[in-house]
Amino acid sequence: MASDTPFQNWPVIEEQLMLARSVLSDDEKDRYRDLCLRAAKAVEETCREISQGQTEYEIEALLASKVIAQGIHVQVILVATDERILKYRHPIPTNKPLQKQAMVVLCAEKFGLVANVTRFIHFGELSDELKEHTEKAAKIDAVMNSSTIPGNTAGEVIQAGIAQYKEEGFPSDWELLHQGGLTGYASREYLAAPDTEYKIKPNQAYAWNPSLPRVKSEDTILVENDGIEFMTHTGEWVYQNIIINQQEFKRPDILVRKSD
Repeated sequence: MASDTPFQNWPVIEEQLMLARSVLSDDEKDRYRDLCLRAAKAVEETCREISQGQTEYEIEALLASKVIAQGIHVQVILVATDERILKYRHPIPTNKPLQKQAMVVLCAEKFGLVANVTRFIHFGELSDELKEHTEKAAKIDAVMNSSTIPGNTAGEVIQAGIAQYKEEGFPSDWELLHQGGLTGYASREYLAAPDTEYKIKPNQAYAWNPSLPRVKSEDTILVENDGIEFMTHTGEWVYQNIIINQQEFKRPDILVRKSD
Protein backbone atom coordinates (compact mmCIF):
# COMPACT_ATOMS: atom_id res chain seq x y z
CA MET A 1 0.00 0.00 0.00
CA ALA A 2 1.14 3.57 -0.70
CA SER A 3 -0.27 7.07 -0.82
CA ASP A 4 0.28 10.35 -2.68
CA THR A 5 0.09 12.22 0.65
CA PRO A 6 1.25 11.33 4.17
CA PHE A 7 -1.12 8.74 5.65
CA GLN A 8 -0.37 6.56 8.67
CA ASN A 9 2.86 4.70 7.94
CA TRP A 10 2.28 4.20 4.22
CA PRO A 11 5.12 5.17 1.90
CA VAL A 12 4.49 8.44 0.04
CA ILE A 13 4.99 7.99 -3.71
CA GLU A 14 3.84 11.39 -4.99
CA GLU A 15 7.15 12.00 -6.76
CA GLN A 16 6.96 8.67 -8.59
CA LEU A 17 3.34 9.33 -9.58
CA MET A 18 4.20 12.83 -10.79
CA LEU A 19 7.01 11.55 -12.99
CA ALA A 20 4.79 8.82 -14.44
CA ARG A 21 1.66 10.87 -15.10
CA SER A 22 3.59 13.80 -16.59
CA VAL A 23 4.47 11.80 -19.73
CA LEU A 24 1.26 12.09 -21.72
CA SER A 25 -0.36 9.57 -24.05
CA ASP A 26 -1.69 10.53 -27.48
CA ASP A 27 -5.24 10.68 -26.12
CA GLU A 28 -4.13 12.88 -23.22
CA LYS A 29 -2.31 15.22 -25.59
CA ASP A 30 -5.43 15.57 -27.76
CA ARG A 31 -7.57 16.40 -24.73
CA TYR A 32 -4.93 18.81 -23.47
CA ARG A 33 -4.76 20.65 -26.80
CA ASP A 34 -8.52 21.11 -26.79
CA LEU A 35 -8.51 22.40 -23.21
CA CYS A 36 -5.59 24.78 -23.80
CA LEU A 37 -7.23 26.28 -26.87
CA ARG A 38 -10.53 26.76 -25.05
CA ALA A 39 -8.79 28.34 -22.06
CA ALA A 40 -6.73 30.71 -24.18
CA LYS A 41 -9.73 31.75 -26.25
CA ALA A 42 -11.72 32.46 -23.09
CA VAL A 43 -8.96 34.71 -21.77
CA GLU A 44 -8.53 36.50 -25.08
CA GLU A 45 -12.29 36.98 -25.54
CA THR A 46 -12.45 38.43 -22.04
CA CYS A 47 -9.69 40.89 -22.88
CA ARG A 48 -11.59 42.01 -25.98
CA GLU A 49 -14.86 42.47 -24.10
CA ILE A 50 -13.90 44.17 -20.84
CA SER A 51 -14.27 47.91 -20.56
CA GLN A 52 -12.74 50.73 -18.59
CA GLY A 53 -14.41 51.17 -15.23
CA GLN A 54 -15.06 47.48 -14.69
CA THR A 55 -13.63 46.12 -11.46
CA GLU A 56 -11.16 43.28 -11.23
CA TYR A 57 -13.96 41.23 -9.66
CA GLU A 58 -16.15 41.86 -12.69
CA ILE A 59 -13.35 40.86 -15.06
CA GLU A 60 -12.83 37.69 -13.01
CA ALA A 61 -16.55 36.90 -13.17
CA LEU A 62 -16.68 37.42 -16.94
CA LEU A 63 -13.79 35.05 -17.51
CA ALA A 64 -15.18 32.48 -15.08
CA SER A 65 -18.54 32.50 -16.87
CA LYS A 66 -16.87 31.71 -20.19
CA VAL A 67 -14.86 28.86 -18.69
CA ILE A 68 -17.50 27.25 -16.48
CA ALA A 69 -20.09 27.31 -19.27
CA GLN A 70 -17.87 24.85 -21.17
CA GLY A 71 -17.65 22.40 -18.29
CA ILE A 72 -14.14 23.55 -17.46
CA HIS A 73 -13.17 24.02 -13.82
CA VAL A 74 -11.43 27.18 -12.64
CA GLN A 75 -8.36 26.48 -10.55
CA VAL A 76 -6.97 30.02 -10.54
CA ILE A 77 -8.03 33.38 -11.94
CA LEU A 78 -5.73 36.30 -11.26
CA VAL A 79 -6.58 39.85 -12.31
CA ALA A 80 -4.69 43.07 -11.71
CA THR A 81 -5.18 46.50 -13.22
CA ASP A 82 -2.94 49.53 -13.59
CA GLU A 83 -0.62 50.12 -10.61
CA ARG A 84 -1.53 46.77 -9.03
CA ILE A 85 0.23 45.00 -11.92
CA LEU A 86 3.44 46.72 -10.89
CA LYS A 87 2.90 46.11 -7.18
CA TYR A 88 1.81 42.45 -7.31
CA ARG A 89 3.12 39.80 -9.69
CA HIS A 90 0.65 37.15 -8.46
CA PRO A 91 -2.45 39.31 -7.86
CA ILE A 92 -5.76 38.24 -6.34
CA PRO A 93 -8.65 40.26 -7.86
CA THR A 94 -10.11 43.20 -5.94
CA ASN A 95 -12.85 45.78 -6.48
CA LYS A 96 -10.39 48.21 -8.11
CA PRO A 97 -11.77 49.64 -11.40
CA LEU A 98 -9.81 49.27 -14.63
CA GLN A 99 -8.35 52.51 -15.93
CA LYS A 100 -5.83 51.60 -18.65
CA GLN A 101 -4.10 48.22 -18.26
CA ALA A 102 -5.22 44.78 -17.16
CA MET A 103 -3.46 41.46 -16.64
CA VAL A 104 -5.68 38.36 -16.89
CA VAL A 105 -4.38 34.96 -15.77
CA LEU A 106 -6.15 31.60 -15.94
CA CYS A 107 -5.37 28.09 -14.75
CA ALA A 108 -8.23 25.95 -16.07
CA GLU A 109 -8.79 22.22 -15.48
CA LYS A 110 -10.66 19.51 -17.37
CA PHE A 111 -10.02 15.77 -17.53
CA GLY A 112 -7.58 16.42 -14.66
CA LEU A 113 -5.29 18.41 -16.98
CA VAL A 114 -4.54 22.09 -16.36
CA ALA A 115 -4.07 24.84 -18.96
CA ASN A 116 -2.10 27.94 -17.95
CA VAL A 117 -2.27 31.23 -19.84
CA THR A 118 -1.75 34.99 -19.30
CA ARG A 119 -2.74 37.91 -21.50
CA PHE A 120 -2.57 41.73 -21.21
CA ILE A 121 -4.75 44.53 -22.49
CA HIS A 122 -4.14 48.28 -22.56
CA PHE A 123 -6.52 51.14 -23.39
CA GLY A 124 -4.71 53.87 -25.30
CA GLU A 125 -1.16 54.13 -26.55
CA LEU A 126 1.57 52.16 -24.78
CA SER A 127 4.42 54.04 -23.14
CA ASP A 128 7.91 53.44 -24.49
CA GLU A 129 8.85 51.80 -21.20
CA LEU A 130 5.93 49.37 -21.35
CA LYS A 131 6.77 48.46 -24.95
CA GLU A 132 10.38 47.85 -23.94
CA HIS A 133 9.46 45.70 -20.94
CA THR A 134 7.03 43.66 -23.02
CA GLU A 135 9.69 42.88 -25.60
CA LYS A 136 12.28 42.02 -22.96
CA ALA A 137 9.89 39.68 -21.14
CA ALA A 138 9.11 37.99 -24.46
CA LYS A 139 12.84 37.45 -25.09
CA ILE A 140 13.30 35.86 -21.66
CA ASP A 141 10.26 33.67 -22.30
CA ALA A 142 11.55 32.64 -25.73
CA VAL A 143 14.96 31.74 -24.30
CA MET A 144 13.35 29.57 -21.63
CA ASN A 145 11.07 27.85 -24.10
CA SER A 146 13.91 27.28 -26.58
CA SER A 147 15.83 25.58 -23.75
CA THR A 148 12.93 23.24 -22.98
CA ILE A 149 14.20 20.27 -24.94
CA PRO A 150 14.46 16.58 -24.04
CA GLY A 151 17.57 15.84 -22.03
CA ASN A 152 17.95 19.28 -20.52
CA THR A 153 17.03 19.67 -16.87
CA ALA A 154 14.38 22.09 -15.70
CA GLY A 155 17.14 23.77 -13.72
CA GLU A 156 19.06 24.46 -16.92
CA VAL A 157 15.96 26.20 -18.31
CA ILE A 158 15.81 28.42 -15.23
CA GLN A 159 19.53 29.16 -15.51
CA ALA A 160 19.06 30.18 -19.16
CA GLY A 161 16.21 32.43 -18.09
CA ILE A 162 18.26 34.02 -15.32
CA ALA A 163 21.06 34.77 -17.78
CA GLN A 164 18.57 36.46 -20.10
CA TYR A 165 17.08 38.47 -17.23
CA LYS A 166 20.59 39.79 -16.66
CA GLU A 167 21.07 40.46 -20.37
CA GLU A 168 17.85 42.49 -20.41
CA GLY A 169 18.97 44.60 -17.44
CA PHE A 170 16.82 42.98 -14.70
CA PRO A 171 19.20 40.55 -12.97
CA SER A 172 17.11 40.09 -9.81
CA ASP A 173 13.53 40.14 -11.13
CA TRP A 174 13.40 36.36 -11.50
CA GLU A 175 13.35 36.21 -7.71
CA LEU A 176 10.08 38.19 -7.49
CA LEU A 177 7.85 35.42 -8.89
CA HIS A 178 8.25 31.70 -9.43
CA GLN A 179 9.31 31.06 -13.01
CA GLY A 180 7.05 28.08 -13.68
CA GLY A 181 7.82 24.45 -14.30
CA LEU A 182 6.31 21.11 -15.27
CA THR A 183 2.54 21.17 -15.71
CA GLY A 184 -0.06 18.60 -16.69
CA TYR A 185 -2.19 17.16 -13.88
CA ALA A 186 -1.47 20.18 -11.70
CA SER A 187 -1.01 23.82 -12.58
CA ARG A 188 2.61 23.10 -11.71
CA GLU A 189 3.71 19.56 -10.89
CA TYR A 190 6.76 21.27 -9.45
CA LEU A 191 8.18 24.78 -9.48
CA ALA A 192 11.57 24.75 -11.14
CA ALA A 193 14.64 26.34 -9.54
CA PRO A 194 18.22 26.73 -10.81
CA ASP A 195 19.22 23.47 -9.14
CA THR A 196 16.20 21.37 -10.21
CA GLU A 197 17.53 18.09 -11.58
CA TYR A 198 14.39 16.66 -13.20
CA LYS A 199 15.11 15.96 -16.86
CA ILE A 200 12.74 17.17 -19.56
CA LYS A 201 11.10 14.33 -21.50
CA PRO A 202 9.12 14.15 -24.75
CA ASN A 203 5.35 14.34 -24.26
CA GLN A 204 5.61 16.44 -21.12
CA ALA A 205 3.98 19.87 -20.77
CA TYR A 206 5.61 22.95 -19.27
CA ALA A 207 4.46 26.45 -18.44
CA TRP A 208 7.09 29.14 -17.85
CA ASN A 209 6.09 32.60 -16.64
CA PRO A 210 8.92 35.15 -16.59
CA SER A 211 7.88 38.63 -15.48
CA LEU A 212 9.18 42.19 -15.50
CA PRO A 213 7.59 45.36 -14.12
CA ARG A 214 3.96 45.49 -15.43
CA VAL A 215 4.38 42.54 -17.81
CA LYS A 216 4.51 38.74 -17.80
CA SER A 217 4.60 36.03 -20.46
CA GLU A 218 2.91 32.65 -19.94
CA ASP A 219 1.67 29.85 -22.17
CA THR A 220 1.38 26.08 -21.90
CA ILE A 221 3.71 24.11 -24.17
CA LEU A 222 4.04 20.48 -25.18
CA VAL A 223 7.56 19.07 -25.52
CA GLU A 224 8.13 16.81 -28.49
CA ASN A 225 11.24 15.24 -29.95
CA ASP A 226 11.40 17.76 -32.79
CA GLY A 227 10.49 20.90 -30.84
CA ILE A 228 7.78 22.44 -28.72
CA GLU A 229 4.13 23.21 -29.41
CA PHE A 230 2.43 26.23 -27.84
CA MET A 231 -0.90 24.63 -26.98
CA THR A 232 -2.40 27.94 -25.80
CA HIS A 233 -1.54 29.70 -29.08
CA THR A 234 -4.81 30.65 -30.79
CA GLY A 235 -3.43 32.58 -33.76
CA GLU A 236 -6.09 35.20 -32.99
CA TRP A 237 -4.06 37.47 -30.71
CA VAL A 238 -1.37 40.09 -31.28
CA TYR A 239 2.16 38.69 -31.24
CA GLN A 240 5.81 39.63 -31.13
CA ASN A 241 8.22 37.76 -33.37
CA ILE A 242 11.26 36.87 -31.28
CA ILE A 243 14.30 35.20 -32.85
CA ILE A 244 16.42 32.95 -30.61
CA ASN A 245 19.21 30.91 -32.18
CA GLN A 246 17.71 31.41 -35.65
CA GLN A 247 14.35 30.07 -34.42
CA GLU A 248 11.26 32.27 -34.44
CA PHE A 249 8.92 32.39 -31.47
CA LYS A 250 5.56 34.14 -31.65
CA ARG A 251 5.03 35.48 -28.15
CA PRO A 252 1.92 37.31 -26.96
CA ASP A 253 1.98 41.09 -27.13
CA ILE A 254 -0.24 43.54 -25.26
CA LEU A 255 -3.60 44.04 -26.97
CA VAL A 256 -4.10 47.78 -27.44
CA ARG A 257 -7.69 49.04 -27.53
CA LYS A 258 -9.12 52.51 -27.92
CA SER A 259 -10.03 54.32 -24.72
CA ASP A 260 -13.75 54.49 -23.95
